[in-house]
Amino acid sequence: MFIAYTPIEQKKIKAASMSFRENPNFDTEKVIQELETGEAVVSFLNEYGQPDIAERAYILPPQSMLGTADISIIKNIINNSDLKDVYNEIIDQESAYEIIEKKNIEKEKQLEQDAKNKEIEKYNKKKVSSKRSNKIVDRTINSAASTIGRKIGNSIFKGLFK
Repeated sequence: MFIAYTPIEQKKIKAASMSFRENPNFDTEKVIQELETGEAVVSFLNEYGQPDIAERAYILPPQSMLGTADISIIKNIINNSDLKDVYNEIIDQESAYEIIEKKNIEKEKQLEQDAKNKEIEKYNKKKVSSKRSNKIVDRTINSAASTIGRKIGNSIFKGLFK
């Protein structure tokens, strides 16, 4: 039993009781103060998702054992469980973390590969560029040499027939 002595405690109990939908069978504020150990005032949602009226309820204490359970007890509980077939088979499923980590690793590898490809492409462009410039230089030299050779040949030819 909890009795609100101070105005602050009384306000808290009033606020708690007002948070429940009113039950015509009892005064929620009074019941909250009369609750014993293992009792509670509860309210659930109805089928429309609306709060139902407040009810006084008894809380069932845990039906568990403290301490280490004997292996035979554990096996007996497992063998008699309705969920035995569901949980009997061990499945190693990937967690969300593992899936995301795998994707991140793949992205990193792809980025590294892209960087390597860019470097190779850059190198090949430089190579092609230098080959082109070499071809241009070669053409210029060949053109100059043929022009000089033509002029020399023309001069010699003109000198012979004068």
